[in-house]
Parts: sequence; structure tokens; C-alpha cells
Amino acid sequence: GYVMLLKQIFRSCLLSFVVCITLKDCIKAYNMKSFSLLKSGSAKYSTDFTALSMGSTKDDESLSSVGVVVLAGGKGKRMKSVIPKQFLPVLGKPVFLRSLDVFQTAELKNIVSNIVIVLDESYREEYSYLLANDNRIQWADPGAERQDSVFNGISKIPDTCKLVAIHDAARPLVTTEEVLDCLKDGLKYGAAVLGVPMKATVKESEDGQFVLRTVPRERLWEIHTPQVATKELFLRGFKKVRDENLEVTDDVSVIEALGLPVKLTLGQYSNIKLTTPGDLQIAEQIFRDRGITNEEDSKAYPCTSERYRDSLSAKSK
Repeated sequence: GYVMLLKQIFRSCLLSFVVCITLKDCIKAYNMKSFSLLKSGSAKYSTDFTALSMGSTKDDESLSSVGVVVLAGGKGKRMKSVIPKQFLPVLGKPVFLRSLDVFQTAELKNIVSNIVIVLDESYREEYSYLLANDNRIQWADPGAERQDSVFNGISKIPDTCKLVAIHDAARPLVTTEEVLDCLKDGLKYGAAVLGVPMKATVKESEDGQFVLRTVPRERLWEIHTPQVATKELFLRGFKKVRDENLEVTDDVSVIEALGLPVKLTLGQYSNIKLTTPGDLQIAEQIFRDRGITNEEDSKAYPCTSERYRDSLSAKSK
């Protein structure tokens, strides 16, 4: 009986040993396979990441031949000045030249191939040196309405340009980064506009005296410039607006009129539009914070912004 018991114990131990060895080999094989898969997967992901990086580089490289329209033909009535707001000095330099500076930075110089400044003919002689210093610049005539000025500017952009960026000269605080982000979105989606989510509470009124309703601000964006699309899309949009007698207040509205999407590019709240005299002071402080100093521009105005504002105050007394 003991012999039979010992034989059974031996068989059980032997079987357990065999199972352990087999299980060990299986685990080892599994781990080797997993490692191999992980390694190949990592290589794949690495390749994908490299491809993605190369793709973004490729996108950056394809971001070229951009035409820019700078709108500097407005009257600036709300500025309470006999001088249009685009010529008012900010730290000694006219507003529209501050806006132009952005598109002449090193980061944008090789991307922007053409710059059209919509400017009244009566001011062009004073700023003729701009064309001499930068052969990308040319003039266009302002129209009766903003959309007419934009159309005139776009018409001067060569058909070879991949994108057109329309920028309001009264927004000199836009940064190079904002412009690049908007251009990239425009290249990817066909049309893009710079803007920021609305912070203020907005109420709608039917008669201008009583509140009709409060508009949910979660879906509202404050729209800035530049506004970007292809020249072909802009021209198609403007044709539709003219043919159907539609009224638009910004540039990508003509793209919306075509039923096409416009990408919202997140900008900065500092990209304000200089509309009132107080905006000049805010703009100058922002420029100072960015390290930009007072720059006397004798070609434009013999006085700084501070002195100009003082003269306005003196006249109002």
C-alpha cells in the first residue's frame, strides 16, 4: 500500500514539475512576443510621430504665397478727430504702420508675398517710401463701404497666392503668433477668423430701451482680424453678397453666405480695435509692456500721441 502511495505522490510531483516547466516556457515565449510587439509598436508610433512632425513641418513649409490686405481707408468718426484713426500716432508712429509692422517681421516675411494697403489717394504721397522700401506693397482704393474696400484690395492680390488675409489697420496689437495660427487654420480648413470667447453679458433689445432677452454668451465670440480664406472663396462670396444685396459687417461673412465653414482661431484679448481716444492710451501701454518704445515718425506726424491727445483736450475746453 505504501509503495502504491509513493508512486502516486511521485507521479503527482512529476506532473506538477512538467506543468511548471511548460508554463514557464509559455510565459517566456509570451513575454518575448509581447516585447517584440511592443518594440515594433513603439517603432510604429515613433514613425507615426515623426511623420506627424514632418507633416506639421510640411504644413509650415506650404504656408507661403500669402497675400495680405491692410484696410486703412476708414474715416474713424468715433475717434472724435479730424484725422482718420489709422493715422493717429501710437508711441509716435501711425496706427496703420504699427499694423503693417506685424507683416514685415522675420517670421512672416518669407510667408507673405504680397501686401495691398487700401488707402485714400490723398495720403499716398506721404507714405510713398513704403513702396520703395518693400516691393511687396501696393495701393488699392477704398470703397463706399467696408466690403467694397475689401473687394478692391483682394482684386489686387495675384491669383497665385494660396491665401488672403484681411487685416484692419485699426488693430495694431495683433501678434505674429496670432497671424500664423490663423493662417494655418485657413490653410487647413479653407477659411479662418481670429477671435476670442465673449466675456461680457450680452442682452438683446427690440426697441433700444428695454431688454428683450439675455443671449447665452457660451456660444458667442468676439471677432478680430486677420480674417483668412482663399482669393477664389472671397470673390465668390462677394459676388453672392452683391447679387443678393446682402449686408455684411466682417469679411468671412461672405464665406458664411456661401454655406461654407469658417474656423475660429483663438486669439488674444489684447488685440483690440482702436475706436475711441481711450483706446490709444491702452494700446500704448500694451506696446510698452511688450518693450516697444516711443518712436517719433517725422514722415507722418511731428507730435507724439500724448501731445496729440493733449491738443484734443485743449480744443474741447
